[in-house]
Amino acid sequence: MSPISAARTDDGHVVRAGLEVSLGYRSRRIIALGIATIGLFAATAGLSNPNPAIAASPQWDLTWSDEFDAPNAKPDAGKWSYDLGGGGFGNAELQYYTDRKENVSTDTSGNLVVTSIKENLPGSSCWYGSCQYTSGRILTKNKFTQKYGRFEARMKLPAGQGVWPAFWMQGDASGSVGTSWPNRGELDVMENIGREPSRVHGSLHGPGYSGGSAVTGSYTLPGGQKFSEGFHEFAVEWAPNIVRWYVDGNLYQTRTPADLPAGAPWVFDHPFYILLNSAVGGQWPGSPDGSTSFPQEMKVDYVRVYEAATGVPTPTPTPTPTPTPTPTPTPTPTPTPTQPTELRDPLGVTQAESFDSQVGVRSQATTDAGAGDNLGWIASGDSLTYRGFDFGKGAIDQIEARVASGAASGVQGTAELRLDSATGSKIGELQLSNTGGWQSWKTQTASLARVTGVHDLVITFQSDSAADFANLNWFRFIAKQLRDPGARIEAESFDAQQGVKIGNTTDEGGGQNIGWIANGDIVTYADLNFDTGDVDQVTARIASGVGGGATGVAELRLDSATGVKIAEVPIGNTGGWQTWQDELSDVANVEGVHDLVVVFRSAQASEFANVNWFQFSAKPAIDPQVRIEAEAADGQQGTQTQTTSDVGGGRNVGWIGDGDSLEFRNLDFGSGTLNDVQARVASGATLGTTGRIELRLDSPTGRKIADVAVSSTGGWQNWQTATAALATITGIHDVHVVFRTDSGSDFVNLNWLTFAAATPTPVTPPTPVVTPPSAPTPTPVTTPTPVVAPNASGLRISVVNNNTAYADKDVFVSARQTPAGQSRPVQAAAELPLSQRNDFTTDGLRAGQVFVSLGKKIGLPPGQAPSPDASDVRFDVVELTYPGVANLTGVDMVGIPLDIETFDADGKLIAAKKWTCYTDTVKRDLKAQMDAAGGDYSKAVRRDADGNFLRLVSPNISSGLHPSGYPSFDGYVRSLSGEQLRIRGRYVGPVGPSPRDYDYVGAFTPDVSDPGGPGSLVLTDQGPNQLPPIFVDGKTLVSNAADGNNGIYSSNGPYFVGADRVRAANVGENDIFAAAYRDLVAGFAWGFWGSDAYGNDTAKFEVSAAPGPFASAQPNAPFYNIWASALFNSTQAYGFPFADTFNDDSSRQLLVGLPEEGTLRITVNPDVSPAGC
Repeated sequence: MSPISAARTDDGHVVRAGLEVSLGYRSRRIIALGIATIGLFAATAGLSNPNPAIAASPQWDLTWSDEFDAPNAKPDAGKWSYDLGGGGFGNAELQYYTDRKENVSTDTSGNLVVTSIKENLPGSSCWYGSCQYTSGRILTKNKFTQKYGRFEARMKLPAGQGVWPAFWMQGDASGSVGTSWPNRGELDVMENIGREPSRVHGSLHGPGYSGGSAVTGSYTLPGGQKFSEGFHEFAVEWAPNIVRWYVDGNLYQTRTPADLPAGAPWVFDHPFYILLNSAVGGQWPGSPDGSTSFPQEMKVDYVRVYEAATGVPTPTPTPTPTPTPTPTPTPTPTPTPTQPTELRDPLGVTQAESFDSQVGVRSQATTDAGAGDNLGWIASGDSLTYRGFDFGKGAIDQIEARVASGAASGVQGTAELRLDSATGSKIGELQLSNTGGWQSWKTQTASLARVTGVHDLVITFQSDSAADFANLNWFRFIAKQLRDPGARIEAESFDAQQGVKIGNTTDEGGGQNIGWIANGDIVTYADLNFDTGDVDQVTARIASGVGGGATGVAELRLDSATGVKIAEVPIGNTGGWQTWQDELSDVANVEGVHDLVVVFRSAQASEFANVNWFQFSAKPAIDPQVRIEAEAADGQQGTQTQTTSDVGGGRNVGWIGDGDSLEFRNLDFGSGTLNDVQARVASGATLGTTGRIELRLDSPTGRKIADVAVSSTGGWQNWQTATAALATITGIHDVHVVFRTDSGSDFVNLNWLTFAAATPTPVTPPTPVVTPPSAPTPTPVTTPTPVVAPNASGLRISVVNNNTAYADKDVFVSARQTPAGQSRPVQAAAELPLSQRNDFTTDGLRAGQVFVSLGKKIGLPPGQAPSPDASDVRFDVVELTYPGVANLTGVDMVGIPLDIETFDADGKLIAAKKWTCYTDTVKRDLKAQMDAAGGDYSKAVRRDADGNFLRLVSPNISSGLHPSGYPSFDGYVRSLSGEQLRIRGRYVGPVGPSPRDYDYVGAFTPDVSDPGGPGSLVLTDQGPNQLPPIFVDGKTLVSNAADGNNGIYSSNGPYFVGADRVRAANVGENDIFAAAYRDLVAGFAWGFWGSDAYGNDTAKFEVSAAPGPFASAQPNAPFYNIWASALFNSTQAYGFPFADTFNDDSSRQLLVGLPEEGTLRITVNPDVSPAGC
């Protein structure tokens, strides 16, 4: 039943507040209810807001619906199809989707029920191994799509940690930007994660704003109501350049192209299809836990789709009040402005009178060429607004405007061009003065700052004179001439340079080259338009006669000498200063208009290179019917290569275990005629060991197109050709080869792959080769350094390098553990490069650190930590804060964008934290707070000799009470003996494995008359070698503990694990003292407490009086920490899980659930920030 209906009649009509609507046919008209009706019927409807402040919607015609009235039936096959499988669907989801009635069926009450069941379905296989859950996902793809309209469903949601119901839409394959996600667009009408039972989300995903960077909003039911307690109606109304979201008729979010990141396209302009599903687990909701009950049900009363009855509804602008000036001339009346439904073209002529709103101006007939009207009577403070200019990717750099003025001599003014509001960013300014008369027209030009994307243009007029000073007829923007990176860029055609010279070249074609290039020299080529075509690689024409074996590189960067590096071209001696050769390098993904800045680097001071030209290009598409050598993969994880004895010789890929993968880019599958894949495999695995080779499109969790079964062939060089059916594929795709086995050890070698239109006879017969039983053989060229004994158990550390700027040989890893504060190595050889080994197993690692450095080793003594202030190396650390918890970045550095994921011993994903904007936000917030405190941010940043960012400098003080890092802290604490400490703020978050939510703001007000008595919290001095016990309401919570396990802090750092510490202090876990204890812990960890004996609430975060770059401009400030403040404000990454800054878990950097036997996977990401940072 509808949430605002009394009943459904027998003939299929729904009676809605006095309106009878037939639902049995297409094009039945429905009138959405306005304020009065909703208010009248809210009580019977169960609406969360009985008086929503929304306007009545237009009339709608029903175009499609499913009422799910057939009892105990599968969904209508004419309307719905199924998504099947357990591939994780790009989100590390845990369920296996089926088409069984147990998972997707109607009930006897007219509802579709999607049921999530905790079970291991025979024959099912999930990306993490044996499936643990089943559920359902249905969609209207290839059965029903629609562009624009109202899409609504009435649903009752499941509830519980780890459940993820959704009602959403995806663009069909004819999307305006592309056929792949997110280019074709995704519109989430409703998503809910089970740990938020009262909150739903609505989102837009597209290129540049997908995944964690989606454009999103949320709605929360009032009064603690839950979406699992009853049915609610979720809807969107979608029109050109606008989407609105509703819950129970309440409008809670509106989005337009102006809400997208700069330059991102609006892709909601083509038909979309509908999806309904209920997922289990995933990166966003997390996995189910002991509190989650199964089965879980998502119920759907109906799904209905409408189109506008009188045309597609368009947004209605709010008219801008127009003040009436007192002009001398008699004006022509101002026409009523209309809002354009399409975006404005900035390169076309914009008539001044086509504004969307204005202040102070009027129109009149013009005598300028073209006739029509112009705007006049323009005085200081007047303004014009033109909505929806699409400035594209940044090519526009000028404006020209047709102006006239008969103002008195000496009267001048300006027209300021601003984005989105009268106080928005100023992108340019036109100078205006007397042109000889109010109809004496002149074309005036001005330069513009770079602007991208869709913006409103606001022109504000300014003058020192109170009189009218200008008329405006029209204006238009001018785009500069852009370079095509696909055309050859002559090196000497630079727009700016530093240190190079130009000389004649003897290279083919003649002309000139740049030369005399030394370390630190720079050339800049302005305005390359990287949107002209695919750019995957760059060729540089290089010559060098440098001696002594010296080498160098040409770094290709965007927009500045320290901008994003997109490629690096190696340079070595070519045999002479005019002996030319091509150097080809891969290019990172780049879009839009950018300056190309080439920075030359070399270890020697003298000249080392000449360059004739650069040229970008796309990698040629690969014919999949030609043999694809495994060792030619564009990317890999976990594998190595070795010489092969297979027919044809060469090399094969080996040492392949579960979860390892290869990537092959740009395979052109044409029109979809291929239906077979062949893999050349060998295996010397133990008899009975099996596995499979999954082929997936475009990502390791993308659509699976083939599954090749693998078993032992009798030897690691006994080659056989395995075949499998291939799903229909068209067009160009990247293919990811993912290896799966339950054996726990290496299980296969791979020599090559090929695709075919039919299953052919194997290319070559198997050629058995008798080899020793050791696996795999022969020995690879580089023998991995053994890290632990072969049978060692413990936590497996796996490091994946996705940063193309650093080869595996230049990524170094080491680890140490810190049980009870005593560091010791867990690797036999410290700092191994990934080219030797990308994973290792630690013996008993429960708490400690894993260090990753780029470019060179840190130079650590085994088991020791580096000195962040002394080491001129780019490195970062994943900290195992305490057993069961991993922390994305250590407490005193922010250097490399890392992801971490944890898996249990069976390969099942436990938790994942993907890098989003961590480094960017921490640097931004730290600088802002240091600037505000009078500190010197430059001293807080470690850079190399060339000025490249390495990491942030440790403040050498800690809000976590490390006495060794802040030697005066003990003295500071003891100086407070007898004074009162006040806990402020609310602690929300996990303590140990359980969530906690305590709000005791002001609960412990200082009581100077009775230290240690009721209502007080006191530190008392225990002597020079003792740490003070802590009292609350006169009861000792925690006393000094020499072993560091029971105290608030110890000589080896904090041990904040919550309930265990409370029990050690003989305090009940749920009484007020336990709550006080946890608040106190949170206070220590955040610097969230004060020492004001008079009870004054000082600022939440103040600055430390300690010396160094974090010194305070307020010398008498109590102990607070800028560093902790910045990290708290930007991301909860300091090592203590005491709160989530943004209240939506988007910033939580701690990963709870680190197994004792399992895998911690660390991924080194590219240096390019995700969109939206």
